[in-house]
Amino acid sequence: MKFQERINAFVQLGKALKNIPEATIDDWYFRATGYNNWFTRENVASALTALGYMLEEEKLVKWSNSYNLGDAGNKTVAIIMAGNIPLVGFHDFLSVLISGHKVLAKMSSQDPFLLKK
Repeated sequence: MKFQERINAFVQLGKALKNIPEATIDDWYFRATGYNNWFTRENVASALTALGYMLEEEKLVKWSNSYNLGDAGNKTVAIIMAGNIPLVGFHDFLSVLISGHKVLAKMSSQDPFLLKK
C-alpha cells in the first residue's frame, strides 16, 4: 500500500470515529469495562473523539512529513500494548502502519477490545 493510501485509510477511520453513535460508545464502554473496570464511559468516549481529530488529513500529513517514510516498509514490528488508558497503544499502532510496516501486537489483557473494533 502506498503512503497516500495509508493516509487516506486513517483519515477515513478518523471520520468514522467522529461519527460513532452514542449507543455504540455505550456498548463499547460496557464491553471494555469487562476487562478494565477503571475505564469510565467518559474515558472511552474521549479517547475515541481524540483519535478522530488526530486522524485528520492535515495533521497526519504534517506529522508524517517530519519523517522520511517513503513506501519501502516491509518489516514486522512487535508492539506490547499497555492497557491502563483506553486505546493508549493506538499511536504506536498508527506509527508502525503509517510507516508502511506490519504490526504484530500483544494486546493488553486490560484493553483487548477497543483497538480491535
